[in-house]
Amino acid sequence: MIDYARLSIGLLPLGLAFAVLAFLHMRRKPTLVTSGQEVLFLGFAISGFAMIGPMELFFPTASYAALGEWVWLLLATLYFFLILLASMLSRSSLTVVGLGPELLQKDLEDALAIEGIESRWLGNQLEVPQLGIRAIVESSYGFRETSHLSPCGYNQNAIGWYQLEKLLRVRWGDVENVGGGPGSSMRWAPILFLLLAVVCFFSSVLWILFEIERLEGFFVRVFL
Repeated sequence: MIDYARLSIGLLPLGLAFAVLAFLHMRRKPTLVTSGQEVLFLGFAISGFAMIGPMELFFPTASYAALGEWVWLLLATLYFFLILLASMLSRSSLTVVGLGPELLQKDLEDALAIEGIESRWLGNQLEVPQLGIRAIVESSYGFRETSHLSPCGYNQNAIGWYQLEKLLRVRWGDVENVGGGPGSSMRWAPILFLLLAVVCFFSSVLWILFEIERLEGFFVRVFL
């Protein structure tokens, strides 16, 4: 039989992640996301399925005998630190939601020129010797208003990437509309993400109502 309680736990974080993606695609300003933030966001989105999947598969029965339901809190803490470690070890890169690759390349040129930082372009490849950055501007597959600045090669300066991130945030901080306004951002992407979020939330609430007594028993055992 289908375990609706577990399915609702898995879908709740995923639905919230879809809602956040829809919000980012509907913003009037571009949203800059680092590679570490992307890993944290993905880790949160799949946290529900991690709880009902790998955590249950490798559940520490001996610890459960000693700590009871509190062992779930320890597993969740371990999962959080693993995701945090993965985000800290991820290679430096930038993702811009709400801005196409052509506009991102232009804003990069302007931001570096204003600060007097020398840069060289070869097509869509960027090299900034002063910051120790070699990267390529790419579009996101299927999303015209999302672009990526991905590293080229292994000799990258993490501090230089952070300085470049600050330059772009300052440039877009006081601008009312960079990506072309609602007309360019209100495409199928935010509508799709909103529909997925609604489906996840509706299914989770419906399945929680089916298993309300079982979930109440779980929380009573944990907190009382």
